[in-house]
Amino acid sequence: MRRFVAPACAVLGSAILVSCAPNANGAGVASPDTPRACFQADQVQNFRTDGTQTLYVRAIDRQVYELNASGFCRGLDAATGIAIRAQAGSGSRLCTGDWALIGAGPEPCRARVARVLTATEVEALPSRNRP
Repeated sequence: MRRFVAPACAVLGSAILVSCAPNANGAGVASPDTPRACFQADQVQNFRTDGTQTLYVRAIDRQVYELNASGFCRGLDAATGIAIRAQAGSGSRLCTGDWALIGAGPEPCRARVARVLTATEVEALPSRNRP
């Protein structure tokens, strides 16, 4: 049992340090004065995936949000339907920077609402990834 504790602590410590590392271009970092973009998880009109890590959702207001899975999200790449809910609390409102639970396979996975894509970025996505 003891031989597994040290490696587990090292992995956890590395994950914490990486999550606190500064971002070179400042993406995903909102200033306190900047309102965060939000959508209602129960009002997602369409979604597409880019493998098992990235999910693009189109909300009812036609905005496209990018969600990034934290780790492998089994079944995401072949999902024909998904369930999205806020990880914290019971509400369905998700904003950039929030964590969500995605039900796309046998077990839900965690994903972070990374950003809202601009119209140009949405058009630049390959058609198979564009919701």
